[in-house]
This record gives sequence, structure tokens and C-alpha cells, in this order.
Amino acid sequence: MDRDNDNKTFLQEKIVVALNENGGRTHHTNIAEWIWDNCVEVHHKPFVLTWSYDLRWAATNLRKQCILKNANETIGQGIWELV
Repeated sequence: MDRDNDNKTFLQEKIVVALNENGGRTHHTNIAEWIWDNCVEVHHKPFVLTWSYDLRWAATNLRKQCILKNANETIGQGIWELV
């Protein structure tokens, strides 16, 4: 598997962990902060250059897998929520 897919898979897993630790629902910036604080992997090149984009891609993929609610199903702008 290539590094790009590894990063995105890693982030999908961390989004779910971060959401679980925040009661299943929180603003996406809280998730990004949790990942930044708890996952040193995102601090290293080349990941640090793409991780913000990869984080949003991972959330989109989790929505396609019916793990995250779609944006129109949550109350509040920028809220990510587990199904």
C-alpha cells in the first residue's frame, strides 16, 4: 500500500477514536487538535504537508462507509458525528 493511502487509513482510524473520546460528536477542529496532540506521526514530512487535506478526505470516506453522519444530518456547522 502506498504512503498516501496509509495516511488516509490512519486518519480514518484516528477520527473514529477522537470522536469516541468526545462522546461521538464534536467540531472537526477538535478532531484535528486531538490528532495533532495525540499522533506524532502527523508532525513529520511529508505527512505534515498533506494531513489537513487527508483528514477531510478520510472524513468523506467514513461518510461513504456510513460511519460518520452526512453533514446535512448533523446540527451545527463543522460538526462531525458518528452514526
